[in-house]
Amino acid sequence: MRAWVGVNGRSSVPPQTAVQHNANTFAVTAMVQQAMQYVDQTPDLETKKELIKTLDSVATGKIYVEIERARLIKKLAIERKNKVL
Repeated sequence: MRAWVGVNGRSSVPPQTAVQHNANTFAVTAMVQQAMQYVDQTPDLETKKELIKTLDSVATGKIYVEIERARLIKKLAIERKNKVL
């Protein structure tokens, strides 16, 4: 359980300068895509919900991960529709 808390803690994005923008774009995209694979592997529903919220906060406002964010929101909506979350 503690490892999942670490994933949430390391998923925040630091401030960026204009020079680092392109590198950060690729890094954030890769991180979100990798972390999305863990959503279905979470040990319980609360952890799944927290991971989705964390990834959503990282992806919000970033057009280059908009598809990934839409997939996360869809997963969350399906879970809520099924009254699981």
